[in-house]
Amino acid sequence: MPASEETVSRLRAAVRAKNRAEVAAEKARAELAAAIAGALRDGMRPVEVIKETDYTREHIRRIARDHDVPPLREATVTAIRKQPPAD
Repeated sequence: MPASEETVSRLRAAVRAKNRAEVAAEKARAELAAAIAGALRDGMRPVEVIKETDYTREHIRRIARDHDVPPLREATVTAIRKQPPAD
């Protein structure tokens, strides 16, 4: 039995609404990432950002790297030694 015009219309409206919501969510994620990067640049410690956002430490670290936020401190000798050799 073919779907009624009303059913097809509701389905299409739901798809459009979902697509609009996804675009809005992506925009909000980008704005949040920019705000996080700005907070880190302004001196907010990552642990404070984690408390405010409920993001993981690694997620904050990834956002910082993606936005070229410099590290708070230089790597220690031990951390430098643990890095894999360059190709």
